[in-house]
Amino acid sequence: MLVGLSTSWLGDKERSWREIVSAMADVDIDGVEINYRITREAFFGLVRELKTRSVRIFSLHNFTPIPEGIPFHRASGDVFNMASLDQDERRLAIRWTSKTIELANDLEGPAVVVHCGKVDVDPEWDTIRALYRKEKGVSESIKTLLDRKISECRQVHSKHLDALLKSLDEILNYASHLEITVSLENRFSFHELPFYEDFDFIFNEFEGAPVTYWHDIGHEAVNVELGLIEPGFCLQRFRHKLSGFHVHDVEGVDDHLPLGRGNLFADNGVLESFDVPYILELKAGTDCKHVVESVGKLRQFLEHIGNAEKGS
Repeated sequence: MLVGLSTSWLGDKERSWREIVSAMADVDIDGVEINYRITREAFFGLVRELKTRSVRIFSLHNFTPIPEGIPFHRASGDVFNMASLDQDERRLAIRWTSKTIELANDLEGPAVVVHCGKVDVDPEWDTIRALYRKEKGVSESIKTLLDRKISECRQVHSKHLDALLKSLDEILNYASHLEITVSLENRFSFHELPFYEDFDFIFNEFEGAPVTYWHDIGHEAVNVELGLIEPGFCLQRFRHKLSGFHVHDVEGVDDHLPLGRGNLFADNGVLESFDVPYILELKAGTDCKHVVESVGKLRQFLEHIGNAEKGS
């Protein structure tokens, strides 16, 4: 099983490609995912150096590098909303996703991991998370607030899903032409698309197109903790479409932690064995020591899974 590392942990500030390469030098990985918090100059320098060192690029996380006119502090996988009801914003999302797809084609085929936008509702997500920490779990007040906000999301869901389908139609046609896989990531917040029940519809709608599923174990864990989905829902439902993992630890509703800094990896059932990359995606500013430790823990974890399968 392949272990990769996202450059996300180096996204706390603008860095040169030399700084990125130097920071990654002592990490035992099979390849990388290039995250969206990277300048154009650093991106191309990093790509050249990775090719020189024969390091695989497993994936590009849209939108990468940072689109023109977007300052570093605004760099995000959500900087443009491809499910927006505003035509101009949706066109920008399609344009810059297509540019990431072009770069993937130039790099001989890494997957392009995308966020599919959101519905136009204030989720009060920060309030929900603050309440969770204060009340040390999912209280009745949190359940009430979640029910109300999810109901608001449902009222506008169909309009935004239609907008997303229009965007994906163009994006996947272009990706098919360039023979690039577009991988849709399960999201962190309930107002972000696709909603969990949308994946089946999207995969059926675009049957035969180069669209797959990218599983973020931390995002799923937070939604399980809040009672929004059942444990294991995503992998059971979308395993036939899986093309990669984002791996990180979770403590309650806080994610992208180094492995062992949360409680997610106390459960040996959190990962299964697949022939896809397992990409560590740690929050910006994570200490290099914790990155190295996390890679080691992930390798041990995957080795344990492999040994268990051989013994079964």
